[in-house]
Amino acid sequence: MSTATKTYAKTPEALARLTQEQFRVTQTDGTERPFTGEYWDHDELGLYVIDEADIETNLRHPRVMIGSDGIPVLNGKPHPRLFGTMAKVLGHIERWEFYLHALYLLRPELAIAQAQASQARWARGEPLGHLDGVPVTIKDNIATRGDPTPLGTAAVPLVAAAADAPPAARVREAGGVIVAKTTMPDYGMLSSGLSSFHKLARNPWDRSKTPGGSSAGAGAAAAAGYGPLHIGTDIGGSLRLPAGWCGIFTLKPSLGRIPIDPPFTGRAAGPMTRSVADAALFMQILTRPDARDSMSLPWQDIAWLDFDKGAEK
Repeated sequence: MSTATKTYAKTPEALARLTQEQFRVTQTDGTERPFTGEYWDHDELGLYVIDEADIETNLRHPRVMIGSDGIPVLNGKPHPRLFGTMAKVLGHIERWEFYLHALYLLRPELAIAQAQASQARWARGEPLGHLDGVPVTIKDNIATRGDPTPLGTAAVPLVAAAADAPPAARVREAGGVIVAKTTMPDYGMLSSGLSSFHKLARNPWDRSKTPGGSSAGAGAAAAAGYGPLHIGTDIGGSLRLPAGWCGIFTLKPSLGRIPIDPPFTGRAAGPMTRSVADAALFMQILTRPDARDSMSLPWQDIAWLDFDKGAEK
């Protein structure tokens, strides 16, 4: 195990000055700005810290999961108010994104605003759904309202999407917090993260290796603990390759099981998670019907949470 290398600062502003050339946020117009540093962790002395320890040590993160009743669980305990967790997730992302290049349109202030709105709903006893307050990332090629959809390439104009694509719409309806989009290669046509638009995505377990593709950023984000739920897409392995190479779980659903827009023969959206249970609950949300997909399957009441019950049970 390698020895940790740490950089200390007395205030988040000082930390921001130390790291402003390394850690940057890509905005909707394609420009970048430095991270502010306000979400970084601090040690027992109150000093803000960057810990560059061995990769396995640093992949620790707030363990956010989803209980069978749909209530978010933090470190093994029901925890419906996830605002504090969101700040920790953002801190973890800010520490690692410089190395992994998994995200596009990371906007911490918007994520915090969504988390605060979720906290208020929980306090009123009016959560929107099972995902209310849970961090989610969505692949670049799945449109989110008001954001450009570059498809991983510098060859297309950055035009704001008029509406959420079906998977993004389902996440918002259920109260999920869209933390960021995830990177992909040009038009999703490579089994890596090599892109003319995004920085090259790296595998969290070995940064000299690719995470696979084309859902490269989603696979890296899931493996690195950028929250529990991530959405990718797949035609010929774009969910399954990153899952295998990053050590996470996914499935390519049957064509039309998860509605998408625009529909495309062979392309399916699917969950990318660190556990089968999280993916099963996510499928309950993502498979809800959407008339925009002309190839979508009729909705079925599938017992996704019974994933561990075999025929003998």
